Amino acid sequence: LMYFSRAVRAVTLRGAGLPLVWKDLVILGGFVLILLYWAVLSFRKRVA
Repeated sequence: LMYFSRAVRAVTLRGAGLPLVWKDLVILGGFVLILLYWAVLSFRKRVA
C-alpha cells in the first residue's frame, strides 16, 4: 500500500509522470503477480 500511495501522491500533487513513478509501479506489479500466483495455487488445491 505504501508504494501505491507514494505513486498516487507524486502524480496528483506534483504532476509526476511515468519516469518518476515507474519503480513504484514495477514493485506493485510484482506484488500483484505473486498474490495472483498464490491465489491460483490455493484455488487448485481446493478444487482438486
